[in-house]
Amino acid sequence: VFTMPNADTAGRIVAANIRQWVQSHLSVAIDNLGLEAYHSVMCRAAAVVGNSSSGIVEAPSLKTPVVNIGTRQTGRIRARNVIDVGYGRGEILQAIRTATSKEFRNSLETLVNPYANETGSAASVILEALKNVPLDDSLIRKKFFDAGKPRR
Repeated sequence: VFTMPNADTAGRIVAANIRQWVQSHLSVAIDNLGLEAYHSVMCRAAAVVGNSSSGIVEAPSLKTPVVNIGTRQTGRIRARNVIDVGYGRGEILQAIRTATSKEFRNSLETLVNPYANETGSAASVILEALKNVPLDDSLIRKKFFDAGKPRR
């Protein structure tokens, strides 16, 4: 199952290549699965392969292996389900073999998602933060900073 790329640089080129590939292979390309179907597919996938943030942020909760291609997600915290590779065909194939191996999948049984809190829900953290926000006009008042007199 291929989920189509978004509007990032070269997204149209990648989408065209995917659509061409699926015509002659036993696979499907879907523009947007929706959240529930996407998570359902992801939890049953042998691995997530690509450069999507969902591989970094959501896949650890489902204990799904990820082959993260390239540098798009540089700087993000990663769980141990993520295998980072460059753009070379050989290294991508090797990472897919590793990610789909029984040993690697078994090693993810105790995986903890670094993006989830203790309860597995961000709602309680957000609620606590909002309780401390002062409810006055400072939330809507624009703030300007004088950068000095304009030059002539």
